[in-house]
Amino acid sequence: RLIEERGEANAAALASALSEKAPLTVRRNALKCDSSEKLARALAAEDVAARVSAGKETRRGAPDALALEGGRPRAGIFGLETYRLGWFEVQDAGSQCVVSAVTQGVEETCSRRGTADAPLKVLDACCGNGGKTLALASRLSRLSSGAREDEAFDDATRGPESYRIDCFDVDARRLRHLAAATRRAGCERFARVVTKLDLRAVASAKLETNKYDAVLVDAPCSSAGALRRFPSLRWEMEEAKTRFRDTEPSRSDDSERRAFGARGVPARRGKTSSTRDEDAPPRFYDDCNQSHLVDGDVASASGRSDRTSVRSFPATQWGILRDAAALVRVGGVLVYATCSVLRSENEDVAARFGGAFR
Repeated sequence: RLIEERGEANAAALASALSEKAPLTVRRNALKCDSSEKLARALAAEDVAARVSAGKETRRGAPDALALEGGRPRAGIFGLETYRLGWFEVQDAGSQCVVSAVTQGVEETCSRRGTADAPLKVLDACCGNGGKTLALASRLSRLSSGAREDEAFDDATRGPESYRIDCFDVDARRLRHLAAATRRAGCERFARVVTKLDLRAVASAKLETNKYDAVLVDAPCSSAGALRRFPSLRWEMEEAKTRFRDTEPSRSDDSERRAFGARGVPARRGKTSSTRDEDAPPRFYDDCNQSHLVDGDVASASGRSDRTSVRSFPATQWGILRDAAALVRVGGVLVYATCSVLRSENEDVAARFGGAFR
C-alpha cells in the first residue's frame, strides 16, 4: 500500500522510519509551568535530560514539546515530582500538532465570533483517555484569557466563563482516569464527559450558540503511522480494512432524520432508493455499532486490541466525521485526524467529506 500511494523510494524510507525506536516526548502543561526551559531545568534536577525541540516545523505545531534524551527515566514517569505536580504529560509531538490545529483554527475565528458573552465550547469527540483534552486545556486557557506565554496560572482560580471542553468516547472505560488527570493538570472545572444523548441534543439544536466552536475528530484507524510505538500491530493489521467499504444498513427512522438532516449530507442527485442511505444519522451515536472501536494511540502494546470486528476503517471514519459536522456552529472549526499514514484513511476521507458538504 505504501508503494502504491507514495512510490517505491518514499515507501522504503517511511517503512524504515517506522522500524526505528520512537522517542519519548512530553508536553509542557502551560497551566502549571510557564516555560519549556523551566521544565527542562526541573527535570534535570531529577536527573532526567530533556531537550526542547528546536525544529521550526515542530515548534510551530508542538511549541511545548520536549524530548527525554535518555528515554524512560529509571524511576519511571509517575515517580517524577514534576509529573505529580502536573507540569507535563507524555504526548507524542504529532499528537500535539493535532491539538494546535484545533486551537489555531479557533484563534482565527474568535475575532469574528466574539468571546465576551459566552465561553468557548470545544468537543473532543473521540477522546480516549483524554490526552488531547489536557493539551486543549493548556492551550485554550491562554487563548481565552489573553495570558502571556511566560505567565503561569492555574485554571482553578479563574471563573467558569472562559472555555469548556466536552469529552466523548464510545468506550466509557477509557474515560475512568480523566477526572484524576484533569485535577492534576489544573483544569477539572473546565472539562466534562458528555453522553451520546447530549450530542444528539446539540446536533438537533436550532440555535447556533448551542453548538461547538470546534470539534476534534481523532478517529479510530488502522494505526499504520504508529508502528514504531506498537510494533506488534504489524501482525494484526488487515489491508482490506483500510479500503472504503460501505458498512451502514439502511435507515428509515424519520425522527432521527429530522434531528440531523439540516446539517447532514445532501442526497445524491437522481437518487430514488438505495439499501445504503448516506443521509441517515448515525453510527457515531450508536453504541451497538461503535462499542468495539479503539484509537491506535492507546492500542495494547501486546498487540491485543478490540478492533477485530471493524470491517472498514475509512467507512467508519467517514461516518463519524459526517455526524460530527452536525455539532459545529456556522463558522466553527472541524478537525479530522488519524494516526494512520494511508491516504485511504486521511486524504480520501477528507475529500469524500468535502464533496458531500460542498
